[in-house]
Amino acid sequence: MTPTNLISRLREATGGSRELDLLLFQHFDPEACEAAWWRARPGDDVSAFMDKDAQKDFATEHQERPAYTSSLDAALELVERALPGCGWCVDHEADCKTGEPVFGAHVNGYIGPEGPEGATWAWHDAKAPTPPLALLLALMMGLEE
Repeated sequence: MTPTNLISRLREATGGSRELDLLLFQHFDPEACEAAWWRARPGDDVSAFMDKDAQKDFATEHQERPAYTSSLDAALELVERALPGCGWCVDHEADCKTGEPVFGAHVNGYIGPEGPEGATWAWHDAKAPTPPLALLLALMMGLEE
């Protein structure tokens, strides 16, 4: 799945999703995915794997996959792995029209070799219904630019 597709899926998400966790795991750790029992490869459509009877209880049977979309700790671990030494923040506000909570996140850091020389600066803000989703969306948007 491309970063653009992941961004679209993160924007559509309303809460934690084990399928989306799997897509992020696949994107950021393709070697581990290649060794996994379901043998996914980067670019595979994992929804086909999710629909099989043998995998219908994926969310409970395979908890070793990080719960990026529902755990702020797991989302932060991914951000810090993708952008070592990065800066980040998460804040809370309410939608002025509906009163629903909205979370904002900001991620910044260098993409490339260690240190700023020769690396690209990644920075982005994002809003989502939960703190982990906001943080992951900011990360993916920053990495895509």
